[in-house]
Amino acid sequence: MRFIRLFAVLFSLTFSTSLGGYWFLGSVCRQERVFGALFRMFLYHYEHPAQYLGLVAFIYALVAAAWGIRTRSTGWRMHAGLVVVIVTTLLLSSAVGGVLWTFHDMQAGYFPPWDRRLGIFAEGAMTGVQIGWLIVLLSFPLNLFCTLFAYVVTCYFVQRDRSA
Repeated sequence: MRFIRLFAVLFSLTFSTSLGGYWFLGSVCRQERVFGALFRMFLYHYEHPAQYLGLVAFIYALVAAAWGIRTRSTGWRMHAGLVVVIVTTLLLSSAVGGVLWTFHDMQAGYFPPWDRRLGIFAEGAMTGVQIGWLIVLLSFPLNLFCTLFAYVVTCYFVQRDRSA
């Protein structure tokens, strides 16, 4: 029950904040390109921003909640553990984001034969891991804002859950 409660709180806060930050940067600051992109890359993450932000928030909440209910560390060990959670989230969400990007590519008109789809999804996951970190790095300042927010919120709720 603790896991579900912590997961729900972390997911709802990180998803709503990342989506709000995306809309804020896109409309108020007149920044047309909130997400990073590579040259000649199809911009499916601009067409479906909530799906990609929700994917990262879901994986972050899953990893952080699993870590949060198991950790008893305090001080620098807790902060180091959170850095590991963030790096793990980056790797996992890059892989799943690559699969989602491949799925959006299929919706755009590229339909491989059925027997090749799993291989293409696996290739999308590997491509996501290879370039996902760069897309996140190029998504400044949204990446910094969301990472700092998730870090502070996770510290607070993990400590609060531990004392309850």
